[in-house]
Amino acid sequence: MTPQQYCEEKAAPRGSSLYYALLRVGARERRALVALHAWLRELVAIGAEVSDPGVAQSKLAWWAREVERGLAGTPQHPAMQELALAVADFSLPQGPLFEVLAAVEFDLRQNRYLDFALLRRQYEHTSGAVGELAATVLGSADTAAARQLGLALRLVAAIRDVGRQARRGRVELPLEDLQRFEVKVADVLDGAYSERFCALMRFEAERARALLDGAVGALPSTLRPARALAALYRALLDEVERAESRVLHQRIALTPLRKLWIATRA
Repeated sequence: MTPQQYCEEKAAPRGSSLYYALLRVGARERRALVALHAWLRELVAIGAEVSDPGVAQSKLAWWAREVERGLAGTPQHPAMQELALAVADFSLPQGPLFEVLAAVEFDLRQNRYLDFALLRRQYEHTSGAVGELAATVLGSADTAAARQLGLALRLVAAIRDVGRQARRGRVELPLEDLQRFEVKVADVLDGAYSERFCALMRFEAERARALLDGAVGALPSTLRPARALAALYRALLDEVERAESRVLHQRIALTPLRKLWIATRA
């Protein structure tokens, strides 16, 4: 398997949202965007798949060195090999890469978030930073809207993944929101539904939708892949609400055919 094939399988397999969002993107740009998202998935997977904090920190330290190797022209991992090509090919800024590394390190030490301001900052430094790099690949100088879109997409994904996160002992819903709606952390971890939990999720969905719509409104018309991805995630958010926020025991998703229709239309 080539590094390019590895990244495609990791970040944009056939049927995924990213696969459909990039259908009309040129081969050069698509390769760079897939590399970016594959690299991010590798980092996020550390916290998702490694239960031992010491092992997780060691893995992240390896990745920090791997980024430095990649920027120096000697990457070892296939995702970093592809990302290094993208950095060189599109003259991508290096700052956002280290921003993501720092945010992932913080996330390994944090499984609760006191308020939305802290959660927002964390998402901006991960998905938002990748959004900035993606906009640069697509030739846009307006990276602020791309950062906001990255944040909004991450919020939608967090709403979808509440149950999966809870099974790992994590609750990424802001604690101030849980208190406001009188939902206990233990109830989320136990998968206990209630009207209060559903009201909380409706509140989170409204916030995510507002951020998503605001980002789309500010996106340059040239960032069509970003608009397609936004449309896909908005439809996913609608699906979560149609399912009455039953996200604790199931992972709600769109069918590949529906994704194709939405992305093409967007």
